[in-house]
Formats: sequence, structure tokens, C-alpha cells
Amino acid sequence: QQAYQLFSKRHNFNCQFELNPVSPTVKCSWPLTPHHGHAIIHFELVEQAQEALEAQYEYPFRIQEGRRSNTSIYVRNVPRHFDETNLKAIFIQCTDVMILRARQNTTMSTPIGMENIVRELFNTYSSFQSQSIFIEPNLNDGHVIVYVQFTDDQEMRIAVNDISNKNLSMGSGKLRIKIQQPRQLKFTTKRNEMKEDEFRIKFSKLPAHVDERFLLQELNQHNL
Repeated sequence: QQAYQLFSKRHNFNCQFELNPVSPTVKCSWPLTPHHGHAIIHFELVEQAQEALEAQYEYPFRIQEGRRSNTSIYVRNVPRHFDETNLKAIFIQCTDVMILRARQNTTMSTPIGMENIVRELFNTYSSFQSQSIFIEPNLNDGHVIVYVQFTDDQEMRIAVNDISNKNLSMGSGKLRIKIQQPRQLKFTTKRNEMKEDEFRIKFSKLPAHVDERFLLQELNQHNL
């Protein structure tokens, strides 16, 4: 914490705690942009896609065969308040759901301010590691993707139950939270594994004059 404050506040370096693959971790996602009622539903088998194409639904979907695959369907008239989780509950045999929120082959950066929103959500939980927030730099199908970590697994699960499915001030859909298993996190290699009680700070876009020697001098000067 002291080193983080030194580099982020005093030197204004772009840095954050690196995710520790052995710490309790959750993945948060929510749509930032509204969708326009179109979705692509993928299935494992052609027969499953055909069944979904011919089935009757409570909602006035307009469904046609997938344009690029015979194991997918294209769905129109998706209700505005629906997200991927809602569609997965309806098309229970599907393997993947993609609601179209952005033009294909278009990369959109995650806007600033997301870190403060996430920190406000979890700050009441004592084991929440507020400096470990990891935000994916680009939107994923119009979704903000954020990883946060805790030191206590039980409190993490309480937080998931408390906060999941909330509507956020910046976004156009519900917050979905998923607990990540340690094997799902691939931020380190075997040779460079982190210990359970070890914390690392990751730097990015450092000024040209900053090297390892400079960082070590700063740490030594402040007895860190």
C-alpha cells in the first residue's frame, strides 16, 4: 500500500496491484451501451439450432437461421431489458449468446471512471482489496469487464449475493458477477508464480527516464 501510494500519488505513475491467482476473485461485467434487439445464439448441434428455430416462445422473437453457421440462430425483437443471462435461460441448450451492441470489428475503449464505480460497490466489505481492481482496457461486446479480489472467500460470496444484478449509474443493464476459480486466472507463469501473501504492483506507460534503478532507489529511500 505504501509503495502504491508513493508511485501513484507522488509520481503520478500509472500503476495497479496485479491480480493474485490464489486470492478469491470475482469477474464483474455490465453492458455500457444499450442493444437494439438483435442477438446471435450458438448451439453445439445443428439439431439444437433447428429446435430453437421452430419452438414457440413467450416473447415475440423473430428468429431465422444463422447467417454464417447452421449451428446458430439470429434473433430479433429481443426486449430492451434483456441481457445475455436472460437469453441463456430461455435457450437452455445454447453454448454462447451474443447480443449485438456495437458494430463488428469496432474496438471501443473502456471509459474512465469505472474504477470509482466498482470501488464504491465493494468498499463496505473489509476484505475487499480496493487497489487490486483490474479493468480490461477495451469493451467486450459493449460490456465493461472488471476483476476484483478479496482476502476472505466467505465475505466475497456474501458480496456476490448482495451486489449481483444491480443496475449501475453508468451503464444500460444489470451487473453480473461470477466467482472465478483459481485455474481460470492465467496472469502468471509457473516460473513466476505469486505466493498467497505476496502482492505486486504493475506499471504501465512509464516515463522514458524511469528504469529499475530509479524504482529501487525510490523504494530504498522510503524504507520499502
